[in-house]
Amino acid sequence: MVLKIGSEIIMSSKKRLSDIAKELNVSVVTVSNALNDRAGVSDEMRAKIKELASRFRYKNEVLKEKAYKKTNNIAVIVSERQFDPRNMTQSFYLGFYENFSRCFLANDYCAILVTVSKEDEKEGNILKLIREKKFEGIILLGKIKKEYIEKLSETALPMVLVDFYYDEVQHRCVLTDNIEGSYTVTNLLIKKGHKEIGFVGRIGETSSINDRYIGYYKAMFEHKLPINDAYIIPDRDEQGIYNIGKLPQKLPTAFVCNSDRAAYELYQQLKQRGLKVGEDISVVGFDDDIFARLCEPQLTTVAVNINKITKVAEEILISEIEHPTKTSGKISVPGTIIERQSIKDISLI
Repeated sequence: MVLKIGSEIIMSSKKRLSDIAKELNVSVVTVSNALNDRAGVSDEMRAKIKELASRFRYKNEVLKEKAYKKTNNIAVIVSERQFDPRNMTQSFYLGFYENFSRCFLANDYCAILVTVSKEDEKEGNILKLIREKKFEGIILLGKIKKEYIEKLSETALPMVLVDFYYDEVQHRCVLTDNIEGSYTVTNLLIKKGHKEIGFVGRIGETSSINDRYIGYYKAMFEHKLPINDAYIIPDRDEQGIYNIGKLPQKLPTAFVCNSDRAAYELYQQLKQRGLKVGEDISVVGFDDDIFARLCEPQLTTVAVNINKITKVAEEILISEIEHPTKTSGKISVPGTIIERQSIKDISLI
């Protein structure tokens, strides 16, 4: 075992240093001083010690290499905001983590879940174990503040963003195809005869919400359907806590929700108005998480291919760990429309 203390390299096995000392009839201290280029050793003796150490494979370069012990640990970092009990979204990201755990384990890596507090995320406080490179690479799961990612980048550890992105961040990002998924599910509503369609999501909050709004907008634009600003409903407050405000008195015939969690909240609001989803109004979501099945009736939604996303992200990260290269760019994985009972076909009315 080799230890590094400051800039000094020593060996924990005195026997190995003593082998060199015995061979040259000098003290272990002299051998250590010679290998670490300290004073107190003649040039002739220093050369002999280093030559013998080289034959014993104890060159400083070898010692430095041995001083680094590969941990095979992967940090899966999630903001604690994603686990706020008021949002009840833990299951979605825990599903991602469970997949990562299985994928990495199959390749002899251990995925460790790391939650970042709001304060640390805001201040850019990086976990000591990450600063000391006790991890081989990092998966950033869900939205993490850009400033925090910039701090993480200073560690030079391989890193992949999952389920979100920033155009300015130079790392690979793997996520569902939000634009296409939202575009397709909005077109499904239009095909069913809906022309007044609202959108539920706090635009500007995350890259996923923005892209899902773009998909909704694209479908409405292509069919020359007007977008009523009163029908664009934020799904959360400025702190990211789900809280759908008061709905307009006049409602559209359908809503596209940026997530199943938002759709679940919308269901509760509509129920208070005495409206039944699937009969009086239509609602679609995105993710196909537990909330899609908690809704009554169950929700038509876009299923995120968690298995594919985690597998792609895992392959990219391991490749960057084992063949160090810095890459960037987004990889979008298509979702799948899951039709359930939350849409009413009004095309024949």
